[in-house]
Amino acid sequence: MYEEDDYIEENTWAYIALCGEPTLYEGLRFAKDLIIANIILRCIIQYVPIPHHVRHSVSLVTGSFLLYCNVGAAFVWTVGLAASSYIIILALSYLTKKHRGVIISVITISYLLLCELITMSLMSAAFITGGWYKWQTIKENSYCRFMECCNANYVPYDIEKLKTSLSKYMFGQPLVNELGSIISAHKEAVLINSNRKALVISLHGWSGVGKNYASNMIAEALYKKGTKSQYVKFFMGDKDFNCEDLDKKKKEVMSEVFRVVKSCPTSLIIFDEIHDMCPSILDTVKPFLDHHQSVDGVDFRNSIFIFISNIGGGQIASTLLDLYGQGVKRNDVEFHMFEPIIRKTAYFTGGFKQSSTIANHLIDHYIPFLPLQQEHVEQCALAELRAHGVADPTDHMMADAMSVITYGPSEAQPIFANNGCKRFTKHIPYVVQKHKPKKENSEL
Repeated sequence: MYEEDDYIEENTWAYIALCGEPTLYEGLRFAKDLIIANIILRCIIQYVPIPHHVRHSVSLVTGSFLLYCNVGAAFVWTVGLAASSYIIILALSYLTKKHRGVIISVITISYLLLCELITMSLMSAAFITGGWYKWQTIKENSYCRFMECCNANYVPYDIEKLKTSLSKYMFGQPLVNELGSIISAHKEAVLINSNRKALVISLHGWSGVGKNYASNMIAEALYKKGTKSQYVKFFMGDKDFNCEDLDKKKKEVMSEVFRVVKSCPTSLIIFDEIHDMCPSILDTVKPFLDHHQSVDGVDFRNSIFIFISNIGGGQIASTLLDLYGQGVKRNDVEFHMFEPIIRKTAYFTGGFKQSSTIANHLIDHYIPFLPLQQEHVEQCALAELRAHGVADPTDHMMADAMSVITYGPSEAQPIFANNGCKRFTKHIPYVVQKHKPKKENSEL
């Protein structure tokens, strides 16, 4: 009789402990920091010579504790249910001998079913309220150590780096330096979740004045992987958006932009060479730029769109000449002096032609890149020479480097470099090789 009672009591505790133990397993699924506690507990239960009821009591209490760590005060439901069920089972065990096995079996099965429902409801609540956060923690400490993720490590938004790059490498562009403050304001709005629309910037000016250079600086400062980040997407004018099969191209650009921003709300989308783009293409992305909380479930308000084009370059140069004539210095120009003429010109040209992005005032900042003068082009040449290992070029080398630069806008006004610094990309390496000592060249 003793052996039967001992067997029944032992297994009664085992059944009761099943309600507490699922909380242990489910809790540890999301609470990786408690895995060690679980291993120690299982070793104690399995190998330490202690009575069965003590083992299961420890399991029940620990399971309830872990549940508390995950879902808070709701753990009392599990503890209360286990305690009350055990009291009922013990009472019935002593009150009846004949049908003890049947009664205990029925009560235990009923208890386990009820316990499962309560445990599942508690863990569902835990998953909803804390599961996502804990999964993100696990992800950031595993997957994101090796692969790019949309977090502060890979999307640092390094505004100081951006400002430093612009001030150091943007020559003769006082208004372009304001990009640092523009991006900084956007970052602050991202942090407090107050953006009402995506940030849209349009860069305008002649070829070779630094538009692509500036967009690359933005990408390098905002993303750890810079322009190679999966959250930076480039589209190229005629290459991606000529007027052939236009409906298909519109669907493709919409799908691609949607995919990138869905993967990271703080993505950067760059449309280059808009002057070569088929009109109406930009209207495809209008919903993403407008004042919408989300488009098909994706929030675009923290993303950045940059448009790059040569459109308005001539008008910027003419306006700057007029300002010079009025006594305005280059470093004293302001945005409002150029924006009206840029908007007017763009609305009738290239990919911007009659675009709703302009008509509906969805472009937040029109950035004029001023045409470069001789002193600015010389600074470009020096920077390029230093990048190729020539820290102190000779006058002859500098003259050779500057020989490819022509000036305009006309022969009567040779003030601005017609192609800015663009030709230096290939010309400077040639100049460096040309002026190397003959012995060094022969070794190569």
